[in-house]
Amino acid sequence: MVGLIAQSAECFVHIEEVPGSSPGEPTNMKIVSLEKLKDEPLTHSPKIKKRVLLKKGEVPHLTSFSQATFKPGQIASEHVHEDMYEVYLVQGGTGLIKVDGKVHQLKKGDCVMTEPGENHEFINTGSEDLVLTYFGIQK
Repeated sequence: MVGLIAQSAECFVHIEEVPGSSPGEPTNMKIVSLEKLKDEPLTHSPKIKKRVLLKKGEVPHLTSFSQATFKPGQIASEHVHEDMYEVYLVQGGTGLIKVDGKVHQLKKGDCVMTEPGENHEFINTGSEDLVLTYFGIQK
């Protein structure tokens, strides 16, 4: 087996050759580069942009795997998902998350999970971009 670690826009992908397969042979593996994805509006706050790495239906129970960038002062308005968990990793910047009215500070390296039914809102309180990489899992 040959292993390779590739880094692209802070996204690491581990690739291994499948025993018995030929180089270039089609597999079910998918490699996505953040640099090649187009910005899309965040559903709850269209001025905030995201890049969707994996969409609903590509992985069982996954609703999406995305990265959102909040400019200083931007807010992802309060919203709730009754049917999914969300997990966020702060990859850059600082900010706040409000969950059911409670405020929590966020900084690079923090990981937050919201459960179905929890109201949540993100605010970039810093002077640089707040970058969140996140995924949703169906309840």
